[in-house]
Amino acid sequence: EKISSYFQDTPSLLWSYDHFLEVMRPLIIKEICSAELSSIWRKRWLKMLKALKEKEDDEALCKLLTLLSNQLRRGVVPLLLQESRLRRGAVPLGVAEPWDDSYGGAVPPWIPSKQTVSTTKFWKKVTQEKNQLNAEEKLRHRRSVFKVNSQVDALDVLEAARTQQTVLLTSELGTVQEQEQNTSEVIQANENDPGTSEPSVLLLLREKRKRDGDEEVLMDILGNDLECSDPMSIICLEHIRNHPNVDVVDLRMKSKFFKQLSIETAEDYHHDMEAETDTLIPDNVHNFLVNFFSQELSEVEWLNKIDDLQCPNNDDKLLVAMTRIIRRTLPQFVKAFSLGAFNPLLDITTIERPHLNAYVHPCLEATLWNVARINYEFGEIPSRNHVKRECADGVGYITGADKFQLVYVEGSKPMAREDKEVADAEKISKNLKKIFSKIVIETIKNRRRLPEDLAVFGGQSFRLRIHLFYLNYCGKYCLHEVDNSNLPRDFSEMADFVCFYESIIKWALLIDKMVIGFKNARYEKRPSRLSYASLKDQHVIPHL
Repeated sequence: EKISSYFQDTPSLLWSYDHFLEVMRPLIIKEICSAELSSIWRKRWLKMLKALKEKEDDEALCKLLTLLSNQLRRGVVPLLLQESRLRRGAVPLGVAEPWDDSYGGAVPPWIPSKQTVSTTKFWKKVTQEKNQLNAEEKLRHRRSVFKVNSQVDALDVLEAARTQQTVLLTSELGTVQEQEQNTSEVIQANENDPGTSEPSVLLLLREKRKRDGDEEVLMDILGNDLECSDPMSIICLEHIRNHPNVDVVDLRMKSKFFKQLSIETAEDYHHDMEAETDTLIPDNVHNFLVNFFSQELSEVEWLNKIDDLQCPNNDDKLLVAMTRIIRRTLPQFVKAFSLGAFNPLLDITTIERPHLNAYVHPCLEATLWNVARINYEFGEIPSRNHVKRECADGVGYITGADKFQLVYVEGSKPMAREDKEVADAEKISKNLKKIFSKIVIETIKNRRRLPEDLAVFGGQSFRLRIHLFYLNYCGKYCLHEVDNSNLPRDFSEMADFVCFYESIIKWALLIDKMVIGFKNARYEKRPSRLSYASLKDQHVIPHL
């Protein structure tokens, strides 16, 4: 089939024995391992030429086949002599008549015989390639055998090490009475938490170490002991044991790691996050939003209502900020809702930048400025704070003396692909980690103190939903989701603005808390020279 396809797919003017051998090289290497067997392929070539000649009615093509066949059967003159004969108009060897004019006067390609230099070089090269393949196959076989033997030896060593470790751990537990007491405690703990998969010997040892005050502890970014909540300690220690090569503990609800946590641990973590974020919105602000967006008004009435909106209490800074945010951002949504079928929030063809610049970035800009005095810029923003100077859709900087970047935002169009969400989440976590380490390094260089509970903040707009995060350090970098909400799309969803504005205000209030932390850290006493000088010996600076 391969030989037949050569004559079908190759133009007749290119038919030649050398060209035929080059096309068949993969088959030749697999089948023939020495140049002495090259005659097999010569016979195949001649046999195929004969079969084609018997079937062919074209007289000119039959003459070409006769020429190709005779040139391999006879001992022919060298290539240069034959070409000179053709250039002088002489009749090619093996052909009784001059070349037919149906080929446009073109001289057919010269096919060297088995005695020519090119054919000899070809078979020599094929033999070398075949020998090289055989040598590589032998090497792969030796490596596989060595690998299998090494794995068997490694398993034996591992089994011996486990046995020795078990003996050492058991001896460390102390007396038999203490072991029995620890065993009963572990059995009771396993009954309360049947999901545990840790070996009982390690559990016993951990219980003893806790009683001796030698339990595992988490460290902050500078290598100091860190006190975390119980759920965070459990999560971080589990991540360190099971994923030692992963830098970021992804605690978003959609992440694979978070889905693998036990129900009890996940519930405790959610309880701590709700206690931290849900209490940020006072009741008077929530009631103000509910009363305002529960009204059923027309387009013109909504715009007039926004223009006439006044803060009910000018002494409440958050309520004043909320009023300014609504007056700055809501008219753009109302105008879009009034377009009906041409509403860009309902148009699947809306591209990314106009969507983000019209509806997402203005809300973040107004909220961050009025709540936290963060200067938010949007567009394709490159920065040295980003990995490989990647461009961000939005960035936010402190306007105080520090000028640190605290905010990094990525977005997408309303009908983005699913893989865009995963790619943006990975990009956000990498760049937040880079921003975090930059802040730590700059603070160390200036010999100032870091703010308590240092964190940087990220945002992701995927389709019509906004996800808001922050990243801190608890033994490892930890990515937390503050809140998420949908962008309202028409007048029937005006009540959804309550959740939308509350989610971005929660996020901005956490950022404001961090800005205040930076301001307070500037007034604290400078750390000693040795406190930061020792970090290099502890491999903290290279880690950053």
